[in-house]
Amino acid sequence: MTARRAVVVWPAKTPRVRQRAGETPAVDARAARYLRVVAALCADRGWPVPVAEYRFNADRRWRFDLCWPDQWIAVEVEGGLFSGGRHVRGASLRREYAKLNDAQIRGWIVLMILPEQITNGTLSDLLAAYFARWYPVTFPAKGGA
Repeated sequence: MTARRAVVVWPAKTPRVRQRAGETPAVDARAARYLRVVAALCADRGWPVPVAEYRFNADRRWRFDLCWPDQWIAVEVEGGLFSGGRHVRGASLRREYAKLNDAQIRGWIVLMILPEQITNGTLSDLLAAYFARWYPVTFPAKGGA
């Protein structure tokens, strides 16, 4: 039996998050888009739904893009790699490495992915491997009991 790959269609338009000066939205538009797509994938597979922008260290302002707090797994989406975004600059990488090292020391498994890996099936495969290894679920045999 082969593993089922889910390919999710990326929404054509993403609503903008409006905010007042000094106000921080609970989840920014980018994280909300990722959360919608991954939550649909998880619901389809019967997995727990992730939390967006989860703050894993009370002493720092570090957050995971997507996180399953009860399962101790997180996803960091690394955008802007090919456009000179923040994730490829030295100072930002230094901060990112500090964040990831702190998460690993605390016991988190952090999956590093690119935005297109959310929709091309890569994230689905990674999560399937993780949940099968650490949280196995038995599904009924195809065709009934």
